Amino acid sequence: MQTTVIGNFNIIPDALPAEGNISIVIQPIDIITHWRRCGLLADFIAGFYNNAAQQPDNINLISTVMNELLENATKYSRKRDALVALTLKQYDNVLKMQLQNYTTPNHFYYFKNYLASLLEQDNLEQLYIEKIVQKSDQKVTESGMGMLILLKDYPVKIGATFIEDPHTDHYEIITQLYYYFDN
Repeated sequence: MQTTVIGNFNIIPDALPAEGNISIVIQPIDIITHWRRCGLLADFIAGFYNNAAQQPDNINLISTVMNELLENATKYSRKRDALVALTLKQYDNVLKMQLQNYTTPNHFYYFKNYLASLLEQDNLEQLYIEKIVQKSDQKVTESGMGMLILLKDYPVKIGATFIEDPHTDHYEIITQLYYYFDN
């Protein structure tokens, strides 16, 4: 197996005890078949963790970020033969959101390259404008707009671990996003 880490991954190691911890495992087909559940789950998580922060703006921010992460993890997972594991941990004023999913080789390599290129960008605003123009071209199937908007507009840190073994058709992505309540 080959493992590649990109971005801010394991800023807070899993071994450090959290003040709060929620783990949820879902089948991607469940969210895709009942798309509204994605927003409901994101809203639940936002409400649950906003209570700790007690800042009105956090609820919308956490819900939006969580919704985007869930949408991507379910949309690009293997639909019926894999699970999406969601883990949320709160450490004082930091919320660590982690999604683990198994995907196809095409999406695995696309996301790996796209995330690396996003994190190297000096001007996310300019890239956003370019993506809007590019998205108007009907040939674009994966725009990457959601992840770009998260990095451009939200005070978050993101990273991912990519684990691959082409011999066993194992393509796993573990995405971590850190949100600091005091920003």
